[in-house]
Amino acid sequence: MKIMGVDPGLLNTGYAIIDEKYNLLDSGVIHPRVKKLEDRLLFIYDSLRNKIEQWQPDYFVMEDTFYHKNANTAIKLGTVKGISLLAARTYGIEVISLPPTLIKLSITGDGHSSKEKVAFMVKRILKLDVVFPSHVTDAIACALAAINKMRKDAIFNKR
Repeated sequence: MKIMGVDPGLLNTGYAIIDEKYNLLDSGVIHPRVKKLEDRLLFIYDSLRNKIEQWQPDYFVMEDTFYHKNANTAIKLGTVKGISLLAARTYGIEVISLPPTLIKLSITGDGHSSKEKVAFMVKRILKLDVVFPSHVTDAIACALAAINKMRKDAIFNKR
């Protein structure tokens, strides 16, 4: 089983592919170097599709909510999230959306953990001594939380 975690952003979209044994298969940041919004969206969409084609993940995971003080920025970020979901569904991949507090709780044991604590625990869980860009850390955390949730659900469904 392979899980693709994504942290969508207009300037930087983080992604990570991990397997059910917490092996990091691929990760990185998609940097659109174009100015027009529609060109950025196309670049992100095509980049995500390329990663999906390459890795053929079973699940695609993102945070289900986000907040931004500027409504215009929130709308643009929502558009990035939308094209990310479209890329996954184009390939028939099941999409999982998780609340940010559940992701943090799953990774650190505290639903209100700092980004630094999440980054520390991601490195520990993966048993890697690497400093990931924050967008990659967030994408990895999404994927790890999805695996943890699926395992927990499987345990409770057996009862």
